[in-house]
Amino acid sequence: MVGRIATGLFQGLAAEAFISNYRKSNKGKQIQRRWHRMFENIHGQSIGLNRKTVQHIGSTSSVKRYFYKTFEPMAGIVTTRDLSMAVGIELSDRDIRVRPHDVRQLSRAIRNEWIKILISTEVIQDAMSVLGKNVRDHLEDDHDKNEIEETIGDRVKLREAYFKTYHQEEEDDIVRVGYNYNALTTDVTTNKFKADIKTNKFSGFEMGFYRKGYDYTLISDEEERKFHTMNKKYTREYIHFK
Repeated sequence: MVGRIATGLFQGLAAEAFISNYRKSNKGKQIQRRWHRMFENIHGQSIGLNRKTVQHIGSTSSVKRYFYKTFEPMAGIVTTRDLSMAVGIELSDRDIRVRPHDVRQLSRAIRNEWIKILISTEVIQDAMSVLGKNVRDHLEDDHDKNEIEETIGDRVKLREAYFKTYHQEEEDDIVRVGYNYNALTTDVTTNKFKADIKTNKFSGFEMGFYRKGYDYTLISDEEERKFHTMNKKYTREYIHFK
């Protein structure tokens, strides 16, 4: 138990400490500005999304999570699939109808623009070098476009796939995510959605895990504990169950 607590805290806090200190520096602020400015180059009008909506997508926790993952020492590469699930759920939960093909292409455009910035910006390469990460690793992106579009086109599958991006198979704690039936909604698929996410409850969650309109339950052999409150610290979210 002590080992799991220590591992969870290290994984969460190591990235938090670096990002917290770096984001306050001039270089860190410069990198964040590049991320937000990037969305001005995404032409959402071609699919009926105005500039304000596209810029909002870039500031949501679910999407900006991948900005921070780029600099987390233990995180993998940012993929088109993961971004598609994040962009897809932001649009779906706001009832903004966009074809699955266009959601995938929009996500791919975001990823491509970000990679261009990673490769062409010396200050970013310096930051990643400190973390032992190679910018060019992010060029890899093997994804199944048919699977992505099929998932985005089904709101139940989309929700499950989105929350599964937080799944840690090696961990033992389980948080069950479902739709909050008290929320005002006309979506008939809500009663079909449920996802069990394995995690380490001591290390918190990457940003974007907590979303309004969803229920969270900590599952164990002894009991089930319901969501009580959520606190944010830097790039992580800590859910308290009661």
